[in-house]
Amino acid sequence: MSGAKKVLYKFTFGVLIFLAVCTFLSKSIASSFQPEVEVIRAVTTDLTESDEYIGEAVYDGAYDIAFDYPVIVTGVSVRAGDAVSEGDVLLEVENKEYYLEMKRKELNILKVKSTITQTSDNDLIAELNLQLEIEEEELNIYKEKYPTDGKIYAKTDGVVYGVNARENETISPGVSLIGIYDKNSRSTVAFYLSEKDAQKYGPQDEVVLYYKENGKSVAPETTVRRKEYDAAANTYRYSAPIKSDYVKHNQSIPLKVTHRTKIYDIVIPLMAIIPGGENKNYVCTAKERQGLFGLEYYIKYVEVEIIDHNSTHAAIGGWTVTPFDDVILSSSSYLSSGETVKVINK
Repeated sequence: MSGAKKVLYKFTFGVLIFLAVCTFLSKSIASSFQPEVEVIRAVTTDLTESDEYIGEAVYDGAYDIAFDYPVIVTGVSVRAGDAVSEGDVLLEVENKEYYLEMKRKELNILKVKSTITQTSDNDLIAELNLQLEIEEEELNIYKEKYPTDGKIYAKTDGVVYGVNARENETISPGVSLIGIYDKNSRSTVAFYLSEKDAQKYGPQDEVVLYYKENGKSVAPETTVRRKEYDAAANTYRYSAPIKSDYVKHNQSIPLKVTHRTKIYDIVIPLMAIIPGGENKNYVCTAKERQGLFGLEYYIKYVEVEIIDHNSTHAAIGGWTVTPFDDVILSSSSYLSSGETVKVINK
């Protein structure tokens, strides 16, 4: 090989090396100015939503015993958790005021009867008979409602869930002395949600309850049966049926409620959605193309229709986004349509 050819080969090789280095440097410099993006792909799934709350067990057959004026407790025969039968003595109370009131009502009845026997006015007799009927009915109600014999009895078979009375204690008017629930009555777990949380859950949604039976943790499943708005508290009351011999009335029960939608073909994170004007929504996708330095990614905005969503993901309709599209989840800067970007997780 002649010396001239050797020089030419060396020069050509040097130029190629120089061009390669320049290309590499140019590509590196260009890449350093490109926004960095992280992409994801849509998945096929449902939009499950779950939250944990504290509920309270409620028996339909529960009742409290309270009176309209102060009560002096002289004896307590039961404790919370005791099973009782109809007619069992629960408490003993000071009964002088009750007894005197009962005697006043009996005296009123005697007066009416006496007046009836002493008059011959038929119209007046009819009126007095009606008054007598009312007085006797009021006396019967009084005897059923108040412990005229100084004892408070169980109205039904049941379980004592609360005793607020102690011996020699005076209980204020309207305060419950004792609470009882019918063990065989329908029981539910009630829980309350704010207006915001209530938008996520409704009837038939799943509920898992967490409590103990015989010292062992259990997690029975049930469903929401009722959802009612409580205007006074500005909350929604939910109830789910429960059947357990180990759950007491007013017992606090941790629970998890879950809402499941149908399966959607295209589901993406909500953070990938870009709100636009006129109630439109968009996503950015990273598309491939041949550029000056080879394969590159560029931005394309796509309008999407949100057909359902939960707090983290949205279901997209219309197939404007497919499972094969690279949807941009995050970027290092604002992105413009057609702009070249650097995908960092591919």
